[in-house]
This record gives sequence, structure tokens and C-alpha cells, in this order.
Amino acid sequence: MERQTLDAGFGSLHVVESRYDAHSSQDEHVHAHDSVAFVVSGHVLERVGGHERRLGPGSVLIKPRGTPHADLYLDATTRVLAVRADGVSRRVRGELAAITHSYRVVRSDAVTRAWVAWRASVFEGTRTARAALDLRRVLADLARASDAMVTPSWLDSIARYIEREPELTTRQIALDLGMHPVALARAFTRRFGIAPMAYARRIRIERAIAAAGAGARWVDAACAAGFADQPHFTRAFRAAFGTTPAAYLAAIADDHG
Repeated sequence: MERQTLDAGFGSLHVVESRYDAHSSQDEHVHAHDSVAFVVSGHVLERVGGHERRLGPGSVLIKPRGTPHADLYLDATTRVLAVRADGVSRRVRGELAAITHSYRVVRSDAVTRAWVAWRASVFEGTRTARAALDLRRVLADLARASDAMVTPSWLDSIARYIEREPELTTRQIALDLGMHPVALARAFTRRFGIAPMAYARRIRIERAIAAAGAGARWVDAACAAGFADQPHFTRAFRAAFGTTPAAYLAAIADDHG
């Protein structure tokens, strides 16, 4: 488990990256602090409020203090980077409050790219003060991506539906729900900041990363996740993560020896 404490003159930011064994779990519990977590690798199945959310690489989880939840870690390569703040200024508390007012999952290419770059600066070990300042920019990007996400239950159900069946089209989902595809796409995009099919593409990218992390060849992982070919997958991955699939896996492997 990696632990770093960053200080940028406005309070301490505690950064903890944890690695979990495959099929290990945590019974229902609560945290005494607000937290923002980034799934670095592997998959987490989190149960909260009677529902399950499957989170893969690039997913950002926003969790207010006191939220009861239980976790199951599905892959041997599962790693989660969590950030919390102690003793920060009123301004920073306001920035955090703008994000952590409700439990939600964010899958946004812009946010993921920002987190990947920020995480790299943290684990370089030489830019901790700069990394702490950069985190404020990352949190601001996250707030913009999620400021409309006080999500109606029916839209949250659609997100979970896509997480289970990412190969379905917007039209197929709309037909199942008795909705017009355009109305569904507009409502989903307005609430999540990402179109339904872009959200589904993120789920498929997560599946491919997990398969490659478990030893599959990239071409096989991409095809199994529903991409037409490896170049198509690589373009989608670079748009989401700001780097190539192989470079990302190499970077997170180097971070931990």
C-alpha cells in the first residue's frame, strides 16, 4: 500500500493508493470523512443503497462521509487511489463540498485524463507541493463534470443497466424502457455529462484493461470487449486516458516495482 501526504500551504491532503487481492471484500462500513477515489486498475463491485455499481479503471467515485457501503474486489490487479483532506482552508472546504455532497460515479474522458496526469505527478515523488496545487484544478474539472449529477433514480438505473450490458445501443435501451432514443440520450447526457454510448464505450475500455492486466494480449482483450480491432480500441483509450494502453499499464507497474 502506497501512502503520501501532500502539503500545499492550505492544509494536508492524504493520498492513499491501496492494492487488493482478488475476491477480497469489505463488509458494510462508513467513513468519517468525505473522499474522492480513482480506480487505477482492476474492478470494484460496490454495494450502496441497495444497488451495486461496478467500477473499473478510470472511474472516479465520490463518496460523502457516513455513506454505508460494502466492497468486493474482483481482480488481482485492483488498485484504488483515494484522496481526503484534513484541516484545509474554508475555500478548499467549499471546493470539496461542491463535489462530495452526494454519492456518485463519474466517467468522463476529460476528468480521467486529469486524474491520470495528476497521479503520475504524485508518484514522481519530487513535485508533491505542485501536485497538491494541481489537485485543485482536477477537483474543479470534476465539479464541472458532475455539477448536474443529482441523479433521478431512473437515470441512475440506466447507468447501472449500461454497466451490465455495454454492448446495447441507445435505441435498444430506449425500446426496453418505452422511451424515445433522443429523449433518453438528452436526459442521460444532461445528468452525466457524457452520452449513453460514450458511457458504454468507457465500460468496454475498463473490461479490456482488466483482461490485459490479467495477461490477455491487447488485441484479444479489445475484441472481447467489443471493439472492432486494436487500433479502434487504442484511439478510444487515448481519448479517455491521454496515453496508450501499453504505456498506462507500464506506468502503474513501474510505480509499484
